[in-house]
Amino acid sequence: MNLPNLFIVGAPKCGTTAMHTYLSQHPEIFMSIEKEPFYFHVTGGEGEKPQYHRYRGDKQKYLKLFAAATTEKYIGESSPGYLASAIAPSEIYDFNPKAKIVIMLREPADLLLSTYYHHKFMGVETRKNFDDAILEEFSLHNVKEKRPIFTIRYFDLCHYARWTKIYIDQFGRENVHVILYDDLKKNIDETYRELLKFLRVNENFVPEFKIVNKSKIVRSEILQKTLTFMKLSPHQLKDNKAFVKFRSILPFHSDIILINFCKRIYSKKCKEKKYYNDKTLKLIRDYFKNEIFELEKIIGIDLSVWKFD
Repeated sequence: MNLPNLFIVGAPKCGTTAMHTYLSQHPEIFMSIEKEPFYFHVTGGEGEKPQYHRYRGDKQKYLKLFAAATTEKYIGESSPGYLASAIAPSEIYDFNPKAKIVIMLREPADLLLSTYYHHKFMGVETRKNFDDAILEEFSLHNVKEKRPIFTIRYFDLCHYARWTKIYIDQFGRENVHVILYDDLKKNIDETYRELLKFLRVNENFVPEFKIVNKSKIVRSEILQKTLTFMKLSPHQLKDNKAFVKFRSILPFHSDIILINFCKRIYSKKCKEKKYYNDKTLKLIRDYFKNEIFELEKIIGIDLSVWKFD
């Protein structure tokens, strides 16, 4: 039985899809045929999306993702939600205490900006611009106002220090590798090589570093509004129990083919245009200043590029 021993645990919007793709090309590494199975992520609590339950509790179905692995040294998967999960670190450890953990992190303001535009694309974010969304979020966060479970919580996405420490305490510093999104963008060859060195596999292998998960926009706003009205927008389908059930009865992996086909109809690639106010970015950076200092101590990496006066 092929048990996974390599986990890219997040954070979201930090290049996990790209790294999953690049690692899958290495002859000594097998990455799951489907990304983001979330097997260790969910608890069944209120507000959890049905999509997170596709593999939960079904070990045989989960392991089927790795059935094609043969003699590879590493068998892995990538689920960005694992990083902030309250249960994933201990569950992964119980599943395989010798597993290697890869954590990918991005400067908080940059991550929130990217997340906002992703939510706009998915149809879940209705606020007109990034500044409005962040100022409203910041106000609600400070007064500790109770919010509906479906409200986006941007300021809950970047508590890197706490989450990273949990994984290091659980698996040991020698088994946790941290990658900065900045490094991935500036020097992908060296960043990839350092990861291979951490895994103790052939460092000289060079994959095809093609751009993965390119920026996309909705092909038609009319289409998006129509799908939203019919409760069939991308984020609504993730919450739709009937759709999740339908996915579960489809032949293995055919659901992913269907979803990718629908994505091509719904979206088109473009150069990402991000609009924001400098005051908004300063607010975010001030909010996470102490978080960054704490993270720097934990991972022993200079985060000067993340610090702003």
